[in-house]
This record gives sequence, C-alpha cells and structure tokens, in this order.
Amino acid sequence: MKKIYADLALDEIPRLLSCQDRNHFSPSYGSFNREFWHTRAKGFPDSIAQFGTLSLALIYAYNIPGGEKYYHNAEIKDWTIAGIKNWMKIQHRDGSYDEFYPNERGWAGPTGFLLYAILRSYEVLGSDFPNDLKDEFFETVKRSAWFLATRVESGVLANHHAMALLPIYQSYYHLKDRDPLFAEKLLVKFNERLLVFLSYCYDEGWCLEYDGVDPGYLSAVVSFLSKMQRYMTGEEKWKDRIQEVIDKAVDFSSFFFYPNGSFGGTLGSRQTIHFYAHGYELQAKNNKLAGAMANFGCRALTEGRVTPPTIQDDRYFLYRTGEFLEAYVDSGQDSDLPQLPHQKTENFDKFFPAARIFIKNTPKHYILLNLAKGGVLKVFDKDLKKLVFSDDGLVATMKSGKRMTTQWVGEEYKINNLVNNLEVTGNFHQIPYKYFNPMTYSLFTIFMILIGWNARVADFIKGVIRNLLMTKSSKSTLSFKRQFTFNNDIIKVKSHIKSESKIVFLRIGGQFAARYVPQSRYFQWEELDNKYWDIKEPDLNKLIEVTFDLTNNNVSLN
Repeated sequence: MKKIYADLALDEIPRLLSCQDRNHFSPSYGSFNREFWHTRAKGFPDSIAQFGTLSLALIYAYNIPGGEKYYHNAEIKDWTIAGIKNWMKIQHRDGSYDEFYPNERGWAGPTGFLLYAILRSYEVLGSDFPNDLKDEFFETVKRSAWFLATRVESGVLANHHAMALLPIYQSYYHLKDRDPLFAEKLLVKFNERLLVFLSYCYDEGWCLEYDGVDPGYLSAVVSFLSKMQRYMTGEEKWKDRIQEVIDKAVDFSSFFFYPNGSFGGTLGSRQTIHFYAHGYELQAKNNKLAGAMANFGCRALTEGRVTPPTIQDDRYFLYRTGEFLEAYVDSGQDSDLPQLPHQKTENFDKFFPAARIFIKNTPKHYILLNLAKGGVLKVFDKDLKKLVFSDDGLVATMKSGKRMTTQWVGEEYKINNLVNNLEVTGNFHQIPYKYFNPMTYSLFTIFMILIGWNARVADFIKGVIRNLLMTKSSKSTLSFKRQFTFNNDIIKVKSHIKSESKIVFLRIGGQFAARYVPQSRYFQWEELDNKYWDIKEPDLNKLIEVTFDLTNNNVSLN
C-alpha cells in the first residue's frame, strides 16, 4: 500500500523536469522556476522552486519501483547538482531568498525549508557530491542558517518555526566538525528559537497557526520535528520535550482524519487539507497511532481524498513530491495498529477547551464543531464514508457590497459549553479581498527593488501583506449568536443575527473558505454535494434554524 507514495511522486517527475532549465549553457541552468527562465512571465527567480532538487536527488540515489530509469542516471545527477548550484547563485548576501516578490527575503519557507531540501540532497548524493564545490556550498549554508537563526517573521505560524528549527539544527550537525565555533553559536540560537516555538504549543497537542488550530499544518510540524530528530545523537537536552510535542500532536491530529478519507479542511484556522506523511512514517516505528494515521492516509491517497501533487500549483507540488518520496523511503509495514477516533464504534464526546473544538462519535456518525471559527460544523456518515452535512458559517452581503462572515477567529467570540448545547456569540467579520492591478503591482515591485534591500523594511512589508491578505478583518456591527444542540438523533443549528445595516443577501451552511492561504482551496469531491440556502433580504427578527436528522441524513431549513 505504501507504494502509492512512490507512484504519485514519480508521476510528477516529468513535470518537475519540465520546470527545470536543463540547458548547460543557460545562465539560469538548474532553475526550476519555468515562469522565470522559460516563459519570462516573472522578473526574478522564485527560490522555492529549487525544492525540486531534493526529488531528483532521491530518485537518483534510491532504486524506487517504477523509477528504475532515474536510478544512478548521470543526467539526473548532473541536474541535481545544477539545482544546488542555482540555489547558491540566487541567494541574497544575508542568506535569504525570495518567493513571491523581489527582495522578499522570506524566512521559513523560501529560506528555511529550502535549506533543508538542499542539505538533504547533499546527504543523499553522498560521494557523488563534487568535492571542489563543498567549501562554497557550506559557506552558502552558513549564511542561510544564520539568517534563520537570527531573524523572525511577523505573525504566529508554529509550523514556520518548526520549519526553521529543522535546517538550523541540520546545519549545526554538518558544521560542528567543519566550523566548530560557528556551529556552537548556531546551537545557542537554536536553543533560543526552540523556546519560542515551544511557547506556541498547547498541552492539548496543537500548535498555534495565526490564531487557532490547523490540522494540516500541525501534520507539517510533526514532519519537520521528526526529520530533525534524525540529526540528534540522543544527548540533546531538548530531546524528550520535542518527542512530547510530537506525540501529543499525533494524538490530536488523529481526530481530523475523517471517515471519507479527507483531512483537516475548513475546521482549521488556515483551512488546509494537506497531510505531511513523512513524519508519521518516521514516528510509526515507536508510535502505533502515527502508523495508523500513515496507513489510513495511504488508503485515502489511493481514493484521491488527500491532496496529491497533481492538483497543486507549480510552487507547491514540489513540496508534496519530495515529501512523498521521503515517506516511501522511510515507510514500513505495520500490524496491530489502533483505530483512529472516527473508526471507533462506541459513543464518545470530546471537547478541547483551548482549541474550542467539540467532537462527537456515534456508531454511525462522526461530528466535529469548531466554535473558535464562529461555529464550523461537519457531519460524516461512517457507513457511507461521506460528508453528509457541512455548515461553514453564515455569509452576509451588505447593501454596500461588502461581504461579512461568522467564519473567522474573532477575539471577541464568546463560547458556552452546556450539556448537549454549545453556543458562540460575536460579530461578523469582513472577508478581505485584495488584488493587485497593473498600476499597484508595478509600484509595489519598484518599491521593493529600491527599498527591499533593507532587511528590516522587507520584514515590515511582509507583515503588512500578511495582515492585509490573511489575518486582518474588520469587525462589523453585525452581531450573531449561533447555538448547536445535539439531542438524540437530531442536530439543530440556530442562528440569531442583529444588524443596524441592511443585509441584501444571506447564505446559510455549505462549504466555503473565508481566509486567504496559498496552500488551500484545492478541489475535494465532497464539494459536488455542497448544500446551502440563499435568502434575499432576510428578516432578522426571525430565528434561522437548520435541522439535521441523523436517522436519515435529512437536512432542512426551518
């Protein structure tokens, strides 16, 4: 069953190679950013594209079933080294890299995760890595590692902190013999950065993503920390604490694999549906629940329920391809695995007070409710292996044309957890829609070229962009109270709305994503059965009530 990792990854290798400039005489030789070197649609190389280097290194070094033609192929080796050299070439003087725009000087993604991929490629190539390149290579590594160790980005993304910790420690591992003084300084910074990361980890097992829980990125935390453990000798003072974070994250994330095979989704603060499998395969040797999640994820992959590389952008399919290849290389065949929460037949209720997530299991249904997001409800039929009811909140269109939603993580949201009755009150938040036009895009690019050389300015601009596109939302005067009642085989969702302004259109229920997140909104089959109600000029004096009957999966608006 684990061969699905290899199959899906190998299917993407021709696409990956097509993205790479394979012309030895080209000044951009080795670049995987086709939009830059071929179509000339970008004026700078997107560094994250160099993550493709790792996939080439892996198919060169490992004789993976179906990939025999790549194994120890001289061209694949040359293109891998070309990818590494291009990474060295496009680095800023401070060790940083750009992803979305020039002089971005990105932290964990374009610098951190990429440093891991390049160092891992070096490890995998082994004796095939050119000796005459090593000195220059490790000087480039040192610059990136120090940038990661001494800088930080705005906003709280725990997975980015884990993503940075991984290559910082990996660099320390490789440099402690080559440059002991630098390595010791790096280790001091690693310990400082680790304390910051741990402050974002909750005892319930989740780590903060902006303002809440995101299962997709929690699986990334498991993957990054598990990769990092491979470089630890066993004497590190943080070893047990890191393992504790991983074990709790595995336990918490197990609740978010669903009967239909999907994972995460709009219940999360960043609504991602990806599952980083490699960390769970690494943990499976000592953690049976991690093994159970990896196995279930494999079956879901065969059914197209977990995001495959095929449907992802050119920027992100590179992540998944390398992750799947590593998962295959480190996978094992497990037996006597425990059940995941949704696979259990007994009734249970589980409430995570810090995450504000309620989970209810019955012999036939698996139900999840995230109150922290204004009340996002999912009901799965376990026999049908199907999402039978989804309520991702209310969306109101005002007379002004602004769109407001309850699907936010509002600081003012108040939660009540009563017996068989949960409620959340707060305000609708405006859904941010920000787009460049030709003029603003040109002005922004010129500004970054002229000013972005200053790292502090680059950091500030990054924070402004993230705030505008992702985390900032104006709280409206439109208030709500949503009540979720679970009584025998009936679920009732009652919504009360108060507004001083006129609502011209109200959507109730269904699936939608309010927050902009680059790695989200990939198509899922359940969207074809999306059920919602649209009301023109709703009467706000009336209670809006949706009833879901668990006996026949029938839903109605009263």
